[in-house]
Amino acid sequence: MHTTARGLASPLYVVYNIGTVASVEESPTPARRPTHDDPRVVARHMGAIREDVRQYLVSEGDEDPDMDRAMAEVERAMRWSTLDGYEIARELDSRGWSADSQLVELMDQLAWRRYDAHHDVVCEWVKSENIKPALGVGDLVTIKARRKGAMVAEPFDGEITSVREDEARYVVLVEALGHVREGVGSHGIVMAYEDVTKREK
Repeated sequence: MHTTARGLASPLYVVYNIGTVASVEESPTPARRPTHDDPRVVARHMGAIREDVRQYLVSEGDEDPDMDRAMAEVERAMRWSTLDGYEIARELDSRGWSADSQLVELMDQLAWRRYDAHHDVVCEWVKSENIKPALGVGDLVTIKARRKGAMVAEPFDGEITSVREDEARYVVLVEALGHVREGVGSHGIVMAYEDVTKREK
């Protein structure tokens, strides 16, 4: 969940938009950034939601659920979905679960915790690889991003306005994308270090 410039939570339109597009081969970092389906991320995610799944199964009448089997089925269902509660529940229904509204709501909540797991693993990766920013606030840069509704990314010039060293990302303000420095609106797009190229003034 992100917040708007007014500090209000907004699940759909956020101050910072996540973007990852440029060539990894140009990355100055020593190792590839963990993705959302990285085994470390999946394991962290499944561990974090295991108790929630167990409590759901107990509430459905299974007093001693086979949690290894249950978590394997949840992991497979999430792997083949778009982390949407309805799609996950439908996959589980094909494996004998009861895909009612309670399961849909639960899976919708639990799926989003994948992003928390991914953030944690990325932060650990940054520390273990001792990754440092090559650029800083005020640097003029070029990124690739998609305009709202566009299918293809295109290059944009922007300016780094902050550095998130814990996750190795820059916040880049791009006026052509409607970003604003102050007040209400989007203040930038969050880009991985390896997806940002410095340009001359």
